[in-house]
Amino acid sequence: DKPTLLYMPHCDRGLYDKLLLVQSSCAGALERCLLLGNTFESYRLRIWSGPPDAVLRVLPTLTAADITAPWEDCPTAFNDLAVTSFGPDAERAVLATAPAGGEER
Repeated sequence: DKPTLLYMPHCDRGLYDKLLLVQSSCAGALERCLLLGNTFESYRLRIWSGPPDAVLRVLPTLTAADITAPWEDCPTAFNDLAVTSFGPDAERAVLATAPAGGEER
């Protein structure tokens, strides 16, 4: 029942998808998570040819604060970093169309 800080900058979309599915399998776990990683909004803006995955399904239920910092030596590093928290409906959204057994693909 303790909060969890997940540090996941520059992770692949598939890893975020699996994380959401695993956290949603334990009641209340996702709502107790605070994620420091890529903004999920950036995944919404990219072309996705498959069915909506957990990353897309959870978007309406989350709150994200972009982290912008002047990285003068490398201005494109961490350019989509955000702190994300998940609302009370996040688990339901993630699991809404997840295949039986929690496996996405």
